[in-house]
Amino acid sequence: MKIKRLLFTLLSFLFLITACDFFNGEEGLVVLKLAGASRQTRSLDSLNGNLPYLSDCEFKIIAINKSSGEKIEKDIDAGSAKAISLPIGESFIIKIKINNEIGIWSGETEHTVSSGTNEVNVKIKRNACGFRPIGFTVDIPSPPPPPPPQQYTLYTPSGNPIVDASGVLTTNPTYAPMFCPNNKGGLYMAKNTGGSGAAIYIASSEGNFDPSISVPITSNNQVYDLAYDYKTGETYLVWGNGVPAGSTPRSIRIITKDYLGNLSPDEVKTISNGKSLISVYNNIIFFSSEAISPGSIECYKVQKDTSSSTPTYSTSDISVTTNTSFNFIGSLKDSYPISTNAKVEDVFVNDKYVYILLSDIGQESLPGGSSHPILTKLNAEAMFGCILKMSYKLNGGNIEINNGQVFGLGSLSPSSIPSNGILLESYYANNFYKPIKFIGFDGDNLYIADDGARPSTVTPPASPVNRIATFNLADESLSFKTAPAGVKWGDGL
Repeated sequence: MKIKRLLFTLLSFLFLITACDFFNGEEGLVVLKLAGASRQTRSLDSLNGNLPYLSDCEFKIIAINKSSGEKIEKDIDAGSAKAISLPIGESFIIKIKINNEIGIWSGETEHTVSSGTNEVNVKIKRNACGFRPIGFTVDIPSPPPPPPPQQYTLYTPSGNPIVDASGVLTTNPTYAPMFCPNNKGGLYMAKNTGGSGAAIYIASSEGNFDPSISVPITSNNQVYDLAYDYKTGETYLVWGNGVPAGSTPRSIRIITKDYLGNLSPDEVKTISNGKSLISVYNNIIFFSSEAISPGSIECYKVQKDTSSSTPTYSTSDISVTTNTSFNFIGSLKDSYPISTNAKVEDVFVNDKYVYILLSDIGQESLPGGSSHPILTKLNAEAMFGCILKMSYKLNGGNIEINNGQVFGLGSLSPSSIPSNGILLESYYANNFYKPIKFIGFDGDNLYIADDGARPSTVTPPASPVNRIATFNLADESLSFKTAPAGVKWGDGL
């Protein structure tokens, strides 16, 4: 699907590149003007893929010298002058990233800086290209109730809660909250209500919840996952009947533009194996189970038939091949302590790689019942996890997925584990506790919820650890910071 681009007219970005004596004739001042933009005006109407209120946005300008490759970058706060200095006579690829409370948009152009004033129009991609990290807290009553499921609250990056009409959203007891971005830079959010079914709600890119817009899901069906295709701007969901079960049929559906017109999501594929985790890129669906066994991924190609007034969707199976026998747990277990208790938490796909979040806990047996010298030394409550990164290549009706690299698990060895089996805090400074969900993506980084807790045997008792992990896609570095106040992830602590 070709991504449409919009050339702003009334609300255009103008680069004014002005040579002046202040720069001794060697540089020009590049100024971004938001002609006609105001707090009350959007660049597009909200029904057709709106961009944000431009005057409220933060900007990042990246100017890449076409000759040398040198980058000149500048971050600009909302309300500040949109200006950057560039040398006269040089040709640049000028990229822009725009973000508000949730959504991220991008655009770029090329320009050679000349003396005087240069006005350059920038084409901005209509669809959001990413979203900032979203926080959440699952409230688990004591004792935990049977279905209907647990309640959760989402938080914007600024720490503001996003709530529905009743004040809470709900999730299945064994799942993280279900939300994903949409092409407007906002969020789709699933609310499961037990036997009465489910509904999809929407928050705007500013983080505002509109309770008047919701789409009910068939009675007795539940939503299990949501996924956004960053290439096509379309959103997919997985739903099925009742609480998770390995044999429960599931349905993959696509949310079309008519979805908010009270039409049911169009069915794409029926799945009979109970898998729930979905990620989509460029109409290729990657579908995984949560369980370690079988620990494999299925892939499907989505086709859209537009011969009639109402488009229809279908899929064709894609054969998954690898350079070795494909079982990503099997490929890890000889080198890393991945046990039968491990869980596939989430999946993310871009144009080249599949990223899988795995979590585990100490003193469990490996697949097949064998032991592992690291697992047997760890405290039974010791948490650890990782990102598994695997490259893939589409070739006709086949996808080759290569066994990949592991990040965030560190260099564990029997000799590095203390006698009490509790991993040191210095270990967790650079590695995961329990990575449970991809919560943001900005083109350069993946953001991950890391839900940590020290073993109960620690004296004095340690506080829960709620962090946001940042995984840089270019240099593959991993860093951590404390989540905003109120964000407690999946354990409610």
